[in-house]
Amino acid sequence: MAFVALLLSSAEKAITLTIITDAIAAVPTAVMAWRHPGSQPRMMFFWVAISCGLTILAGGHPERLIDVAYPLYVFLLDAAILAIIVVRQMWLDALARAVASAPLPWD
Repeated sequence: MAFVALLLSSAEKAITLTIITDAIAAVPTAVMAWRHPGSQPRMMFFWVAISCGLTILAGGHPERLIDVAYPLYVFLLDAAILAIIVVRQMWLDALARAVASAPLPWD
């Protein structure tokens, strides 16, 4: 789809279309990270975010936002999914500890 946009139009439209389609495809991953945070590889999201951050920094001072749009998008997406995984796992662990330490009604 982005290839068609690149052929028929411009690189900016192709990158924009790529970001939109990738964001739509990332929704199931974010949902899975929320529902089952332990099933997602934390370190993969961490290192991809670091890699994209370094890519942005290596770009220096881009003249246009579109020059760093895709690495910026991937950095933000992976950082958000990593935050979902970490925060949700902490919340579930705290909930499990609270339930385990709660007195039983017949005690």
